[in-house]
Parts: sequence; C-alpha cells; structure tokens
Amino acid sequence: TVSVLYWIDSLERAYIARTLDVRQLALHRDAFLFPMPLSPDTLDVASACDAVEHVASLNTAAYADAIEPEPLNCFSTAVLPPLSLRELVTAMQRGTNGDDSLSGMALLLMLRFCDTADTPLTLKTMHRMYVGCLHLAMKTHSDAFFRNDAFAVIAGIGLREVNCFERVLLDGLRWRYLVEAPELAAFMQDPAAAADTAIRRVVDSTSCYLADASSCSDGEAVTSPKPCPGAMALPQSPVA
Repeated sequence: TVSVLYWIDSLERAYIARTLDVRQLALHRDAFLFPMPLSPDTLDVASACDAVEHVASLNTAAYADAIEPEPLNCFSTAVLPPLSLRELVTAMQRGTNGDDSLSGMALLLMLRFCDTADTPLTLKTMHRMYVGCLHLAMKTHSDAFFRNDAFAVIAGIGLREVNCFERVLLDGLRWRYLVEAPELAAFMQDPAAAADTAIRRVVDSTSCYLADASSCSDGEAVTSPKPCPGAMALPQSPVA
C-alpha cells in the first residue's frame, strides 16, 4: 500500500511539473533568510558586476595572446554570450524573483570559488559560473528555492549541467557556501579590489579547477583539481 501511494504521489508531482508554469514549481521567496539584512543603498550590484567582468575580460585578452588556447571546463561556452554580466544578473532576477542581496551573494561565491580553486575567470566561463553560484546561493540562504529541473528551464541550460555546476562549485568552495552580511558588505564597498584580489590572473595562475565530461553526468563523483593542459573539451551551449 505504501509503495502504491508513493508512486501515485510521484506521478502526480510529475504531472504538476509538466503542466504548471515554471515559476509555480517553487515557493515565493517571502521567507528569504539572511542575517543582518543590508540596506539597499549598500548593494551596488551593477558596480560589482562591472568589476568582476573587467577582470574576466583581462584574462580573456591574455588567453587570446597566449600560445596555448584557453582550457575548457564545465563553465565554458563555445562562443561568448551576448549578455554582459550586469544584463545576465538582471535577467536572472526577473526569472527567479530574486533581489540584489541574493545576486551579491552569488557574485561573492564566484570570487570565493576562483580564489579557493585557483581558477582564472574569463568571459567564456563567467556567465555559467554565475548561474551556478546563483542557484547555490538560493539553496543555502533561502527557505524557498527552485528545484534543479525548474532552475535549468529558467537559466536556459540542461538539468545535467545544473547538477554538474552544483557539484563542482561545492567541491571547489570546499563546502564554504555560506555568505555572512559583513562579508557581503565589505565586498560591496570595494568590489574592484575584491575581484582583483580573488580572481587569479592568467599570467599568475598555474592551475585551474576543471571538471571533465564524465563529472557532468548524474551520479558521478566530483573531480579533483587538474592541470589546465589536461582539460577535456566539453560540448557547451551559451546561457539563454
């Protein structure tokens, strides 16, 4: 009897997921949890986006002049997405009903990942890394968040990629995914200095945190940091 009820419930959930609008798959974010909420005046997300994108553009230009091409990882795109980071943040805020504090935490998680995993951020990895960090920030700082399949639809990527982003980010962050209010406030006060300090430059970095194709399949273990020259090329699609 229990098994029958379980499968009936599973089929009902699957039917609802296919028939309802994707925004109805998640709860409203009224119960957003964040210690010591920051004033909107202290959250200049646009300047933070510009600071992160500036360092990413410098690394992209350095790779263009380098002998070896930019190594591909699970955040790489085959072509540069047409959106700037600021435009992507705005689009994802509309799609997820998010706010500036959540976007700021996602940007800070990007810097923390680049610093911990020694990964030089580029324009080809910036968009998908932000999408993964945004989903992780929602899951870890809010009582209401989107399921992976619903978030994949909003971001315009596959469920397999969302699962891969989550595993790689958690491993690269060494499970340091919580962002405290003082840390976010310090980042917002001087985002340019924070981005320049945290994001490794191509000329200074000797290794990248990479995930090969096998790590992006469901049920696979997270890969360990690997040297850049040994990276495997992944079929990638730009974030919509």
